[in-house]
Amino acid sequence: WIDTGEDAVALSGRALEHGLRLTPGPAFSPHHSHRGHVRLPVWHPHRTLLEVARTLATLTEPREPREA
Repeated sequence: WIDTGEDAVALSGRALEHGLRLTPGPAFSPHHSHRGHVRLPVWHPHRTLLEVARTLATLTEPREPREA
């Protein structure tokens, strides 16, 4: 599990746009809690996990607000 520090449901949506399928914490909670967490499968090769970590770091970096 990773505490994303933000809405993991929204983060999972952004990750999918980059080819990452993450499952946000509420999917594993009967009360839809753990909204700031994602679950990572650790059975992937080490190199794949490093790529995932780099992508997640990019997706969770502070972003400038978008113009409306």
